[in-house]
Amino acid sequence: MSLLTNNNVIDIILLLATIVLLGKVYINYCYGYWKRRGVTQLTPQFPFGNHGNKLPRGISIGAITKNFYDEFKKKGLKFGGVYFGLDPHLVIVDPIYAKDILTKDFQYFTDRGIYINKKNPITVHLLTQEGAEWRDARAKFTNIFTSAKMRYFFETVKKCSEDLKSSLKQYVDQDVDVDIFENVACYTTDIIGDVVYGIQAQSFSKEGAIFRKMGRELFTKFTIFNQISILMTICYPKLSKILGMVNIQDHIEEFFMKLLKETVDLRVANKTSRSDFLQLLIEMKNSGVELSDDEMAAQAFLFFTAGFETSSMSSSFILFELGLHQDVQDKIREEINAVLKKHDDKISYDVLKEMKLLDQAFNGNVMFLLSPIYPISCIKHVLTTYFI
Repeated sequence: MSLLTNNNVIDIILLLATIVLLGKVYINYCYGYWKRRGVTQLTPQFPFGNHGNKLPRGISIGAITKNFYDEFKKKGLKFGGVYFGLDPHLVIVDPIYAKDILTKDFQYFTDRGIYINKKNPITVHLLTQEGAEWRDARAKFTNIFTSAKMRYFFETVKKCSEDLKSSLKQYVDQDVDVDIFENVACYTTDIIGDVVYGIQAQSFSKEGAIFRKMGRELFTKFTIFNQISILMTICYPKLSKILGMVNIQDHIEEFFMKLLKETVDLRVANKTSRSDFLQLLIEMKNSGVELSDDEMAAQAFLFFTAGFETSSMSSSFILFELGLHQDVQDKIREEINAVLKKHDDKISYDVLKEMKLLDQAFNGNVMFLLSPIYPISCIKHVLTTYFI
């Protein structure tokens, strides 16, 4: 191989300059994606695109996306282009477009756009699967999430409430402030542990709260490596897959995988069953539905992650709001007492459904809990005129 000059230093400088120049050309080309399609875009900056230095500073992706939305709306636009890293993303402002994408034109936008790495099999579930995998999984598991199945779990939920009552009574007896979120989180963890995995999580017990510990680590405790991994998967998902980046810490995945396998093996060996989510999966498998251990673990993990955070946050918010609005709190309490009196103070799934004011309060509280973003991927070519 011949050199360009007789000076190695100059050759290296020329090579580096060429690489930098080609890199700049490529970056500019990527950042012109929306302009070439006649779509208004915000000016991006390498390497984070339109996120600037906000993501590394810990500003949530929801808050960042809300700023994009506000800027496009201020300009009177129905949508606009932004970039996560080098990848183009379209922010939908017009609710009619959003509705069409999620309904009549859903065929173009079936994939979630959420990063997964199959080295983390526990993350390959209904929320993250795409294409044929998602359709197959949806066909398998849709019947599990029905009102009839929720009725099936109600007695377990009712049983777990006794530990919550005992915990709250201690606060009352000691006349101290109540950490509502922690109490509700422990209660929710106990429900998920029992309903999904069929175990006594004992989240209110300091000695046995391993399940609660895993919940904290999953949602609130991140190592530096995890933070870098999450940042990479948001801005550079393709590169992240090449590098094998994962978003779940190994010991957390190992805990949930081992928990499911041991529980299933124990039930099969002892020929026992319970009224829980795991039993439904076992029965599905026994009925001939093709279901691997990894699939079972992933769907159970989805139930845990989706059920824990949403339920604990929703309950905490509604209790906070009721604390601020004593009049509403009194009306709901009166309704609860009246309905219970009608049924000899016995609560059941059907009795709970009669509490309309309580139901309205929870439904109204949903506005605080809506996901700030709903990422989806376009899987087919769509004409720009679709949006114009």
